[in-house]
Amino acid sequence: MNNANRGIHVTIKTVFLGTVCALSLLAGSSGYTQTAPPTVIPTASAGDVVSYADRLAGTLPSVVRIVTLSAEGGGEARVLGSGSGAVIDANAGLIVTNSHVVRDASRFRIEFTDGTQADAQLVGKDDLTDIGVLRVTKRGLTQIPLGDSSTLRTGDVAFAIGHPLGLDQTVTMGIISGLGRSGVSRENLEDYIQTDAAINSGNSGGPLVDSRGRMIGMNTSILTPNGGNIGIGDAVPTRIVRIIVDQIVRNGSVRRGVIGVGIAPPATGAAAVNGAVIETVEPGSAAAAAGLRPGDRVVRIDGRPVRNGSDLRTAVGLLEVGKTSQLAVVRGTSEIALQVQVRPASAVVASAGPAAASIGARFRDVQAADGFPDGATGAIITDVLDRTPAAQAGLLPKDLVVSVNSQKVRNAADLTTALRSIQGPIQLVVARGNSLLPVRIR
Repeated sequence: MNNANRGIHVTIKTVFLGTVCALSLLAGSSGYTQTAPPTVIPTASAGDVVSYADRLAGTLPSVVRIVTLSAEGGGEARVLGSGSGAVIDANAGLIVTNSHVVRDASRFRIEFTDGTQADAQLVGKDDLTDIGVLRVTKRGLTQIPLGDSSTLRTGDVAFAIGHPLGLDQTVTMGIISGLGRSGVSRENLEDYIQTDAAINSGNSGGPLVDSRGRMIGMNTSILTPNGGNIGIGDAVPTRIVRIIVDQIVRNGSVRRGVIGVGIAPPATGAAAVNGAVIETVEPGSAAAAAGLRPGDRVVRIDGRPVRNGSDLRTAVGLLEVGKTSQLAVVRGTSEIALQVQVRPASAVVASAGPAAASIGARFRDVQAADGFPDGATGAIITDVLDRTPAAQAGLLPKDLVVSVNSQKVRNAADLTTALRSIQGPIQLVVARGNSLLPVRIR
């Protein structure tokens, strides 16, 4: 991807396309032939052109280009890339975008549709939901109306607005292709809106809007075998955007907690069930205090359906520390109601030097035999030595390290390089079972 255009976060996956056969019913062929009336092409002068221009006119000025810069010695600024964003609070000057758009940048320039520019400051970001918030001081901003993503239906019309591939503001049209998508990244919390509205590099952080110009999601990634758009794009729903932006504005970051469960891998075939099956419950955890047991199947949290482990992980990941949630749990043949209060993620503080060996864990590249989904990346922990920083911090064999200090880990070499260069605290995110867990080593 062009470094000069940070754009969309691209997920590389193999896409299999079936063969489509087009069948025409011709005059004289067997089968039903409909007699169509003469086609009348609407003209602009007749006022019959189907257009959404009026409905989008009030929304377009709220969508901005975000240019990211890095301060160089002597005060020079180097352009790192660019993406898109949307003004969500005109009075406070708040702009929402993707976390990966603002990552690694120290300065931000906002370019508006009227040709004006303004500098912005980073309020905060959350990598697990890929949401970042900037603040700009400027009068006369246009604020995008926020829609309710929970009312969306597959087939609804949708528009992607942004600045793709270095172009000026661009609008593309499609439909909502699917809802509740997950499995795009093992590292992120996922509940994506899928759309076929064209999304390309540079669209990251721009809004997905409905036919009334209301923001229903934030464009964040595409699935592609070759880096180009093939009509499968993902957007973070506004339901999640509202939750995360609220925490970032109040706290400067997301105060994410845990409930202390391990989730069983999803069953397939006849054994498949709806919900998230609890495999382990950590002693003394919030889940244990709530009465959850191994074998319980969580089917709803705060009234929202839980289809699988990914749904439960995302739902818990959106809860602020101290929040009490209502769980609907199937135990045996009965459904019971439990209350669980989210607690801070506990991490044993230990000492570690910059060298990889000093943390006391061995690791290697992830392999197909490890049982992770195709395309999974990271470093597998193969061995944890007793009485070492890794052991004290809670690392376990078979943990998959997916990030270190907010930097993605693609393989064992990435992890080795990162650990050798870090001076100070080490914050890992590991995949264990169907959960993502923070592990802090210091």
